[in-house]
Amino acid sequence: MPRQGFTNMPQDSAARPRFPWVLTLLFALCVAILGGVMVSFVANLRSLSRWDAEVGRRIEVLRAVDSLQLRLLSAETGFRSFLLTGKAESLEPYYRARHDYKGDIQRIADLISSDPAQERSANALRELIEKRFEDMNAALQAREAQGSDATQAAPLPGDETMVRIGAVIGELRDREDVRFAVDAGLTNDTALFTLAFTLGTGVLGIAGLTAFYALTRRYFFQKSETERALRTREAEFRTMFDVAAVGIVECLAESGGIVRANSKFSAMLGYSALELGQMNFFQLLHPSTAAADREAFKDLLSGRSAEWIVERRCISRDGAPLWVRASFGLIPEAEGVPPRAVGIIEDINARKQVERELRDNAAILRTVAEDTQDLIYVKDVDGRLVMANPAMVRLFGKPIAEIVGRTDIDLLEDPAQAKRIREIDHRVMQGRATEYVEEELTVGGNRRSFLSTKVPYANEDGEVVGLIGISRDITDRKNAEKELVHSRDRLASDVRERTLQLANLSRHLIRVSEEEKNKLARELHDELGSALAAISMDLGWILKQMRTIDPELAQRQERALDGIRATLDMKRRLVEGLRPLSLEHFGFDFALRAHCEGFAESSGIAVAVEGPEDPPRLDSGKGLALFRVVQECLTNVAKHARATRVVVSVEIAGGRVVVRVEDDGIGMPADLGDRPETYGLVGMRERLAEFGGTLSIGRGAGGKGTRVEASVPLDAA
Repeated sequence: MPRQGFTNMPQDSAARPRFPWVLTLLFALCVAILGGVMVSFVANLRSLSRWDAEVGRRIEVLRAVDSLQLRLLSAETGFRSFLLTGKAESLEPYYRARHDYKGDIQRIADLISSDPAQERSANALRELIEKRFEDMNAALQAREAQGSDATQAAPLPGDETMVRIGAVIGELRDREDVRFAVDAGLTNDTALFTLAFTLGTGVLGIAGLTAFYALTRRYFFQKSETERALRTREAEFRTMFDVAAVGIVECLAESGGIVRANSKFSAMLGYSALELGQMNFFQLLHPSTAAADREAFKDLLSGRSAEWIVERRCISRDGAPLWVRASFGLIPEAEGVPPRAVGIIEDINARKQVERELRDNAAILRTVAEDTQDLIYVKDVDGRLVMANPAMVRLFGKPIAEIVGRTDIDLLEDPAQAKRIREIDHRVMQGRATEYVEEELTVGGNRRSFLSTKVPYANEDGEVVGLIGISRDITDRKNAEKELVHSRDRLASDVRERTLQLANLSRHLIRVSEEEKNKLARELHDELGSALAAISMDLGWILKQMRTIDPELAQRQERALDGIRATLDMKRRLVEGLRPLSLEHFGFDFALRAHCEGFAESSGIAVAVEGPEDPPRLDSGKGLALFRVVQECLTNVAKHARATRVVVSVEIAGGRVVVRVEDDGIGMPADLGDRPETYGLVGMRERLAEFGGTLSIGRGAGGKGTRVEASVPLDAA
């Protein structure tokens, strides 16, 4: 039987629906349109043939420029040969070029007439060539007038003009090459891209329409199955509504009339479903709050409030009060159905009873604490005062309302005192044990000392929810003690604080230095390395092309390529020095051996590396610290030791990794490790100290040389 307020479930349809013929027709039409687009595009490709003529024209321009440049070179060569040798046959290329160059110029001008910039270059080229021939003709006339000796003594004319001619030809050739490459490349690329795009679009369109057709059919035939599933879920919701562990009630938003309620709500208040259906929800509330609750319902209905959550007393059927927590939300009006409010009702009677008992117990505790001169207080886990006796009120000189709910940070003048008290309170609650501690409080400019007893207290589930404290004023006794030890403690505290600050600063600077080195190494590797590699590849390609064009220029290009390779090697050494990549990728043992080999090769000092067959595995921080120690030691050996041999050994002893660097040099002063200006040794110690490591320095074997020993705890397996 269907439940009241719900509609009957519709019967499943036995007839299989027919697929609409309009969708099939639409699919066929779309396929035909896509096919037409593909055929039209293939036909339009024929228009690409017109670009062939344009490409041919540009090639002809370049050929004409090459011919003109060859003529000028021949004329220049013959002219200079005549000036140097005096042989008349040397002028034959000169006369031939002078006769034919105008045809080449005119041919170039005809081919580039559509480009104003190129046309200006052609005109400038014509003027420069004419000037050059005029200069050469003047030189020939001077030769005839003065004789060969005078001509040979004079400088060869027109070099500047030839340079300008070469520059104009270069500009003309460059612009033509650029236009040729851009126009031809764009034309071909655009044509190929358009063809591929259109064909791909057509194929994807057909595939998509096919998939659309199939999915539409599937959706159409599964629609009835979905409707049946929805009806099944609706039935499940009805069941959940009725068997929920909390009360659920649906009311008309305007009047509060109960539309339906589940069995839990009926059992909670003792009314039957029929009785509730004839009642108003506000009839169930205590009369003292019913009027205000009606106004809250109006706010919910008008949209001024998104929800209504309250704790209220209800009147059950037998007249007994019942505390509930009601959470209501609005269902807006839809399709003629008036707006409704759906609420979840929880029985909180037991919780309210516990709260009353807690209030009673708190009242007893306050009564007990009224007459004592000691401070008695209760704090929650966040350090807020939950209860304070009159002695606390007298101490702080504030009303109780300004003390309860505040923390020590709010009440005490010295934040350090508040922080220490908070730490002690936290330790007491975490340790679940009573502690007797001495505390100092500064109130009203007066510092007072207290002997405090602090006890954690827990709720009924055993969870610590705060602490209870009793503090006795022992200021007079403490003042006498403080007078004796104040100077000594202050000095010791300052020394410890400054030492800790310096140690922290040193370690921070080391970390910052490593981070900056790492950042710089990555930028050199990723950005400079990529740029140099790209330049090297481009220069290699250019070198390959130049070997057949200009061998001399190719040799200079090859030297430039060698310079790039040397720069890449220098970059690699810089990156390895800043942040040893081998340490990150292959571990401490590999990086150590690689660095020692590189040091031996660059310095000429023999380096032996000794270590276990199974090298220790260290995390990146410890590995880097030991690596930097070895790096610093080898640097000192190269600079100061005058050694011929260095032994670097690694061993595992007593749960620690020990690295020794020993040389056969001149050694070092015994007190060098204790001197403040030995920043390298200080840096090594601070690096190791960050990981619980140690550093020792002494004489080598037989009292010769120097031995540096560094150790860090071995990483847990």
